[in-house]
Amino acid sequence: MKDQLIKRGAAVLVTMGVVAAVTIAGAGDMGDGAGELEGLIWSDEFDGDSLNRDYWNVEVNGYGGWNNELQFYLDNPDTVSVSDGTLKIRASKVKFWNKPYSSARLNTDGKVSLDFSRIEARMKLPCFMGAWPAFWLMGTNGQEWPACGEIDVVETINDEGIVYGSAHWPSLSPGKQNDSVSGGTQGYDIDITDWHVYGIERDEEKIIWYVDDHKYSSAYLNDNALKAPLSGEQYVLLNLAIGGNWPGFKIDDTALPATLEVDYVRAYK
Repeated sequence: MKDQLIKRGAAVLVTMGVVAAVTIAGAGDMGDGAGELEGLIWSDEFDGDSLNRDYWNVEVNGYGGWNNELQFYLDNPDTVSVSDGTLKIRASKVKFWNKPYSSARLNTDGKVSLDFSRIEARMKLPCFMGAWPAFWLMGTNGQEWPACGEIDVVETINDEGIVYGSAHWPSLSPGKQNDSVSGGTQGYDIDITDWHVYGIERDEEKIIWYVDDHKYSSAYLNDNALKAPLSGEQYVLLNLAIGGNWPGFKIDDTALPATLEVDYVRAYK
């Protein structure tokens, strides 16, 4: 997330059933580029015709992520579905409660958490004014944001063809809620409406962001004790927001309904 944004925080969840949490740890020296992968440690290939609720919670809330987003997240077949081998998160101009748009946000909190590893997703992203799709991670240390730590694997906004990756942690600066690092793919030609693999590699020293194995940003983790939450276990989130402080509030309603499509999410050592 950009520095001007305020916290997204913990969400109100509606989950189906109770399952044991799966904690997945990675290892290995990633070096300066793509890491040496020791094997797949977790994945969801989105096979079948329904979402795997052993992995995913589907949120039901309209609080706007503390970013004044305009969607209400719902758990129904119109907002989240699995078919033909992909996950579909769909945003529509359908008013629900106090929000003019509906969409979906999924997370693996309490079900799957990842330690040092390479995590990536193959996705097609919507691209229009007001679009804000995201694939990101939050810490499982039980703390409120930003003390939990946040890693944004990929975010895009509006009709830009720029991929952003960032991380957020607590700040000691007076009046500043969090410190962050952010990088983007400016100058790297990418059509986000086509299939691409977006991911990070994380070890004890750093995070590396990449698109299709093209490294575009990195951040060190051991140069500031306040970054400690970024080295802990993290759960996974996928969502499609509409509008908000960062993309703004000019929405191209003619582009709706719009879909964030995910072929797979995978984690490797």
